[in-house]
Order: sequence, then C-alpha cells, then structure tokens
Amino acid sequence: MVEKVWDIKVHSNPDCIVSIENGYLIGTYELNEETRVKTGSILAMVEMEEKNRMILDKGIMDIKKIDQTSFLASTSEGGIVIFSGENLEIKADSVIHDFCTSYISISDGICWISYLDGTVSAVDINTLQTLYSIKPNAYEIWSIFASENEVYIPTSIGKLEIWDKRLENSAYKLNIHTEDICSIGISDNCIITGSYDGDLAFLDKRTYQIIEKLHIGGGIWRFINTDSYIACACMYEGYKFYWKASKEISTIPTSSIAYGLDQISPTSFIGCSFYDREVSKLTLKTVFNST
Repeated sequence: MVEKVWDIKVHSNPDCIVSIENGYLIGTYELNEETRVKTGSILAMVEMEEKNRMILDKGIMDIKKIDQTSFLASTSEGGIVIFSGENLEIKADSVIHDFCTSYISISDGICWISYLDGTVSAVDINTLQTLYSIKPNAYEIWSIFASENEVYIPTSIGKLEIWDKRLENSAYKLNIHTEDICSIGISDNCIITGSYDGDLAFLDKRTYQIIEKLHIGGGIWRFINTDSYIACACMYEGYKFYWKASKEISTIPTSSIAYGLDQISPTSFIGCSFYDREVSKLTLKTVFNST
C-alpha cells in the first residue's frame, strides 16, 4: 500500500522536515564529540535536489510555518530563528532560554516552545518577547501542542497536562502511556498522543477519557492522521502506515532513527532518518481520502 520512491543522503543529520510550496525544508544538527558543540543547517529541497543551504552555529531542532513565506526554527542554543522559506534569509534570531529546545507549536501569533530541562515558554512571534514560562516537568519535554485556549504538555512518565492559556495553570493531568509522550495532535473531537511505548492513544476532547489505543510500535516520534490512515515516523522501526479500514500496518524500514515525516501531496510523503543522513520519498500505491 506504500512504497519508497527514492532516498538521498544529505550533508548532516536531519531531525525535522516540513513541506513548503513546490518542495520541503530540512533541519539538521550535528554534535562535535570532542568539543560538544552543536552545529546545524536548514536545507531547501525540491524532490532530490538541494536548492539552498543555510549553515548555523547551532543545531536545528524543529521547524514550523508562520505564513506562506516565513518559518520559525527552534535551536539547540535555546533560541528561535525566523527565516524566509524562499531564500533562507534570516529575519530574526533570538536566544530565549539557556537549555536546548525540543519542539514548537504556533497558535494565534504565539510560539510555544518546550525545552530539555522541562520548561515551556510562550513567545510573541512579532516582538520575540517571552510572555511567560512554566516548568511542568523536571525532565525533558519532547513535544507540545497549542490550540485556541489550551496547551497540551507531556510530563513524566506517560502523562499529559492540559494548561489553560487564559489562566496559565494546569487544568487536567492525565495518565495515558507507560512511557514518555513524544508526539501530540488534535483531530476533530480527539486528542491524539504518540509515545515511546509504541502506542497511539485517542482521547475525547470533552471528557478526556481514552477512546482507543493502537499499538503501532517503534516509538512514535511524529504522526499524520487522516480519514483513511495514520502515517507515523517510528524511531526504531521506520515509517509505518496504519490503515483504518483493514487495521493493517505497512512498514518502510529505516537503518537509523526515523525523526521526521511530512505530507507533500495527497499521496506522497517526505521522511528523514538521523544517523544515516537519509531523506526518503514515500508514495501511496492507492489514492485515499487524506483529509
């Protein structure tokens, strides 16, 4: 049901990927084992061809779209970089916190950033001013998701805290997984979480009760939920597609940790795996409704 069309090697370790008009962006980072210094880059790609490259003195941890021409990247130096997607020109560069970032979520002009020391910051995209910070966890926070009124923050171990943006406090604390949560999404009336334990959990947004759990396997770092299937970047087992009608799983293995996955057309995806520096294009053999 899904096949790999091609794969290429890039110059550094890719850990995040995002589709853009007529192509995609890749964020990379690399650690110098002797100096312990991280460096990184942002690559602008069209299919298998690198069109542009921006080298940075910090690793890129995540990239999100602000609008059609501007993007925001979080860095290993605890900061954010705003840049143009067309020519990779930096528009703003600011250090927000003194710990490495892990993930970002943008909602209503606010960038929500999670850090590896368990802190979460809310930053105004226009001014780059920190509106406030909270520390809901003592350890790494690997994902975050902001909706209109709420922020969904994973805490140890396998827990999810739901913070009310208007009150700046935690309204609910839910026990969901047996291991840490590393991906979060919202679909219709469901909250969806992916975990190191290999499960996807579906929770009712109104009652916060678990509706369903699916065991996909491999540690679900990223996922894309559609009406017909769920596409996942599973760290230890590659790219997996769960077909809702048949309840079958298709797997495209990777030889290294699968960290990135995004959809570039109704039937095509771009994924990246880390240590082997590989970027892959995946295509569905049958056209499904992907809304």
